[in-house]
Amino acid sequence: MQFSRGLMVALAAMALAVGVAFGAEDGKGQAAAGKVVAVTDASRTIVVESTLGGQPWIIGAEVTDQTKFGGKAAGLKDVKAGDQVTIQWVREEHRLAAQSITVR
Repeated sequence: MQFSRGLMVALAAMALAVGVAFGAEDGKGQAAAGKVVAVTDASRTIVVESTLGGQPWIIGAEVTDQTKFGGKAAGLKDVKAGDQVTIQWVREEHRLAAQSITVR
């Protein structure tokens, strides 16, 4: 499926809102494995489709200067829609911040 830029930005914003609503308590990290559905360079956001309790779950997290990249990726520019990743994030006051992203 091919996304337009506007749709990717809207999807990233919605995923951040959902992620903040359903993410871990502030300061506590969580992790998930899934498929990247959008990467938005302008807002430094990655959106990953995963599952939670057997149900589809969308995680949107902001990539910060402290985000570590493992596996094949060297940075956000090296992650693209369709990649299978493991993402670890922490919930901050108004966002989910990616702690690490590993392309599998």
